[in-house]
Amino acid sequence: ATATSTPTPSTDFCQAPVTAGQPGSCSTGGDASPGDNTVTRVMIPGGAAPASFMLTVTETNSPPIPPGFRAFGQLVSIDAQGESLFSPATVMFEFDQSLGEPANDVNDVNRLWLFRNGLPVPDCNGSNTPCVCGRSVEPDGDFLVCGQTHHFSDWFAAFSDSTISGTVT
Repeated sequence: ATATSTPTPSTDFCQAPVTAGQPGSCSTGGDASPGDNTVTRVMIPGGAAPASFMLTVTETNSPPIPPGFRAFGQLVSIDAQGESLFSPATVMFEFDQSLGEPANDVNDVNRLWLFRNGLPVPDCNGSNTPCVCGRSVEPDGDFLVCGQTHHFSDWFAAFSDSTISGTVT
């Protein structure tokens, strides 16, 4: 199935049908840019969807940021019409380097946290979801954060005032 994308200045959107047992995906854009600072890609593996559903990804401004953090990008609402997956989907969050962290290097990307439903998402340990499966800086300076989850909901990213070390529990 083909996903449709409709970007606007404050909201990005994509929607794609997912057929039971088949792989599916939805992306809110191509590459993050100053005009579209957050791009989200959801990839559902074959065999993960227990039933057919419409996958919807909506990005809006002003995510709810907890104390001790600074917002980075948009609030990402992922809806699978209440379906939980048999195996985790991969969600790639790309954030444009123009969002303002002073030096886009590995030390900064390691201070970037993902939150799901307002709670911090821990790093993957092989058996937990949701989880963060990776953080990197792209050649163009954009930040890329990989998440995995069986359940969809609201996600956002924020910078911590200190470097992440160890595992969030």
